[in-house]
Amino acid sequence: MYSYKTLLMTAFMVLFSLQASAQWITQTITLNPGWNAVYLEVQPQIEECEHLFKDMPIQSIWAWNRKFSSVQFIQNMSTLVPSNQDWLTYFPQTSRKSFLTNLHKIQGGKAYLINVDSTTTITLPIEGTSCLPSYEWLSDSFNLVGFHVDSGTTTVKDFFSHSEAHDGQVIYQLDSSGQWHLKDENSFIQAGKAYWAFCKGNSTYHGTCYPVLEQGDGLHFGSILNEQLLRIKNDASVENTITIQLSETSVKNVRSTNSEIPLTYWKDSEQQWDNFPDSMYITIPPHSEAAIRLGLKRKITTKRSDTGIDGLLSISDTQGTHYIVPVSGENMSSSRSGLWIGTAVINQVSCPACEDKTTPFPTGSEFQMRLLVHVDENEQARLLQQVALLRIPETLKDDPENPGQKIVDQPGKYMLITDNNLLSEYIESTNQDSQIVGQRLSSAAFSFSNPILMTGAFNSVLRCSITIDENDPLNPFLHKPHPDHDNLGFDYKPFPSDSKRYTRESYTIGRNIRLTFSENPPEGETDNTWGTTMLGGEYRETIEGVHKEDIYIEGSFELKLISRISQLNDGE
Repeated sequence: MYSYKTLLMTAFMVLFSLQASAQWITQTITLNPGWNAVYLEVQPQIEECEHLFKDMPIQSIWAWNRKFSSVQFIQNMSTLVPSNQDWLTYFPQTSRKSFLTNLHKIQGGKAYLINVDSTTTITLPIEGTSCLPSYEWLSDSFNLVGFHVDSGTTTVKDFFSHSEAHDGQVIYQLDSSGQWHLKDENSFIQAGKAYWAFCKGNSTYHGTCYPVLEQGDGLHFGSILNEQLLRIKNDASVENTITIQLSETSVKNVRSTNSEIPLTYWKDSEQQWDNFPDSMYITIPPHSEAAIRLGLKRKITTKRSDTGIDGLLSISDTQGTHYIVPVSGENMSSSRSGLWIGTAVINQVSCPACEDKTTPFPTGSEFQMRLLVHVDENEQARLLQQVALLRIPETLKDDPENPGQKIVDQPGKYMLITDNNLLSEYIESTNQDSQIVGQRLSSAAFSFSNPILMTGAFNSVLRCSITIDENDPLNPFLHKPHPDHDNLGFDYKPFPSDSKRYTRESYTIGRNIRLTFSENPPEGETDNTWGTTMLGGEYRETIEGVHKEDIYIEGSFELKLISRISQLNDGE
């Protein structure tokens, strides 16, 4: 009924923040005595090296930092020098070389060389969130990298044969004795291992398949986003079958507490949303991609402990590539507070000249008008004519403890403003370096300045009455340029209060509006957010004063929640 594309940027600015992922994955790394080459598939929950490797016999950790010129792989570990700009290095605080440390945090999707001072094998469980690789291949050079694969499913030859920059190029692996050796092309690539792989020319190769997400490294719906597009690229030179599995437990040692993941997907064949299956299979032609529309069917909850939605999407292919994508979101609070915007569609109007003057008849065409409804924290609804969505920037002040430095005086905040006087005050008080960002929304179908209180219950039945005074500048009978419709006499002075002519130039107009909400979406409605962040039903209105007979109109309406701000004008 109404396109919200023009509001997306502002709505996201006001509404959307990514919730912290709770889809923990434990990657277990086996460290042999001496040197180890490892690849992290997770972003550690504990990132600081001092805490992550606390009480472990770690001598040093090295992260390759080469960005531009080509490099030969490090064959002899004794040649590693901490001051080399191509490497970031960590030494424990107990080491005499600790002052050389410039690697303070561990990042997921990276490869590391770890030197262990031990006579036995060490098992290191690293708990964190799944992360996708972001390869920046250095052309015509060796690269220290790892791969998202299922161990023992794909060989070096099969994995790299689909990329011209890697097909037939050498790859080296660190063995248990701490020596690099040429890896046989028929040997399997192992998950969690790092390799020196040569790249001939430019490359963006991630593997035979790769997911492309709209929100960072996961499908994060937050509290307001209801739909995202998951694109899966097939970089293989052959047709590839992708398997997508939704899970709440037991995928690569997943820990999750949610009992249901309300993920949905758009079925093109039926033109409707459906629950995401336990397993989905997609066949993608060579060097092509597929796109899947994914949505979140939120539920209404009154329990704070039941607001989070956490899950994992496992994406794998027939070539051995395997990724884990976190899914997160929030269920809908039972409170309906916030700003709702939508459209009323009028398709029935009564005929004052007909015998039946009160029954609306179908119109030849539809008429649409915008609706703006705000609901406060007490569930009190108000009909708005206009509102501004603003982000008020933070203000700074001098730091008394650090001369010349600034600290936050008043933090930034989001606001809904309907008072133009208040709006001008905020704009005038903001300097050019901290501009207010926002957008004004309005409805040309209404002519009142202050929000109109509505009676009844939101999501049940709402009513309100609007009075347009006979002298209101927006009264449709009032036209200042026309002498017969300006409420002025021939001398351009107001008519006496007892003048009969006065009432013939302008009339007071009354509008009585009723919104009746429906549990079920209208026929043809395909939005899977109906009942949570999208509501609608029957629209009825009685108009008085434009004709000697009242005019009755009917139609339907839809409202969509675009802001959870429960106060207007900052509560003033």
